[in-house]
Amino acid sequence: LVHVPRGSFAEPEEIAAAVAFLASDDASFVTAANFLVDGGISGAYVTAL
Repeated sequence: LVHVPRGSFAEPEEIAAAVAFLASDDASFVTAANFLVDGGISGAYVTAL
């Protein structure tokens, strides 16, 4: 958890909310997009080369 900026893992309901949004009419104009539902870890965790 030290590497997760949010400090906790996602709850199933949080993942479901992202899926529900993408399946809803509110996302009807969203095309070819990547949604990272990872609490910010993909942008914060950097490995040495």
